[in-house]
Amino acid sequence: MDSFAVVNKSASALASIIAPIEAEVEKEEKAKERLESALQKFPIVKIGTIEARSPDWYCYGFLESGAQGQVFGESGSCKTFLALDIGLSGAAGIDWHGRTVKPGPVIYICAEGRSGVIRRVKAWSIARRVDTSSIPFFITNAVNLTAPDTMETVRLAIEAISQQEGTPRLIIVDTWARNLGADENSTSDTEAGIAALQALCSSYNAAGLTVHHTGQNNKDRARGAYALHASLDMEYLVDRGADDMIRVTCTKAKDIEPPEPMAFKLSSVNLGIVDERGEAVTSAVLTACDYEPEKGNRSASGKWQKTCLDILRTLIKDHQANMEQSGREANDARVSVMEWKEAAVDRGTVPKTRFYEAKRSLLESGIVILDGYHVSPS
Repeated sequence: MDSFAVVNKSASALASIIAPIEAEVEKEEKAKERLESALQKFPIVKIGTIEARSPDWYCYGFLESGAQGQVFGESGSCKTFLALDIGLSGAAGIDWHGRTVKPGPVIYICAEGRSGVIRRVKAWSIARRVDTSSIPFFITNAVNLTAPDTMETVRLAIEAISQQEGTPRLIIVDTWARNLGADENSTSDTEAGIAALQALCSSYNAAGLTVHHTGQNNKDRARGAYALHASLDMEYLVDRGADDMIRVTCTKAKDIEPPEPMAFKLSSVNLGIVDERGEAVTSAVLTACDYEPEKGNRSASGKWQKTCLDILRTLIKDHQANMEQSGREANDARVSVMEWKEAAVDRGTVPKTRFYEAKRSLLESGIVILDGYHVSPS
């Protein structure tokens, strides 16, 4: 056998050895690429490598950026006044009743009462001395949150506004029922609507704020499927009392301590226009006022109110006993809101949401009195 044949045979033998190795290496590289691609699409991160950060507030202490919030109440409770007030403040770059608001475009999806909303915005501009023609507050018609084709059009329209005016900071849906486009009592329809709104907001890390009605038989919760309440980060009940005070109380706060109740009055504003009979046309604007519980029923009702009140009374008695033993005046015994919450919630007696609902009701009815950071039975 000549030397060329020997070399050729050796090369062939070597190739037969290398080829499977190369194939295996290529297989492993492709497998590695698939794993890396999967981690990019579905990140799995060691928790200790993620830095804890303070909340990124859209409206300080009231609603976070990227969060889903809701204001709800009976018809005529002024919940739309509240949503407009927050959104217009953000678009104008001014504080909302002492709370800083992240400035930027606001999208208001208006499904009902458009003419009235325009007059309310006019009243707001007069009262706040803001030229609303120069601020990035945008209004549009009703959408169908559960229709993918419609929501794709909505997404593109908002993207067009984003490119022209900047990143949207807040998307308001007023009302939830009119914009859902499906059965608000259906869990599956509600979850579909929630997913669509969250997808819309997450593109910009914008806060979402839905405006909704109370249930027919339960005025302390929003009507429809519970899935909506479960999806929220923040929720507020807007209630207009017989004294005309508009009370705003937190009914859900997922990751922060609920803010203290707020209160407003409606102030009439002359719009500087007249109707067909020559009469002055007016609207109104919210004016902050000191919160006071509405005078009314002064007996605890419902399981959780009674439980929370019993816990508070027990804490007061324990403090009084300890103070008497130490020679101090027992009547000076006080319980902090945090201590009350820990005794009720952290010990597993009362669900967190039920505690805040009961606390709000007890304060509003005057059964429990709030003095700074302390509470006591009246």
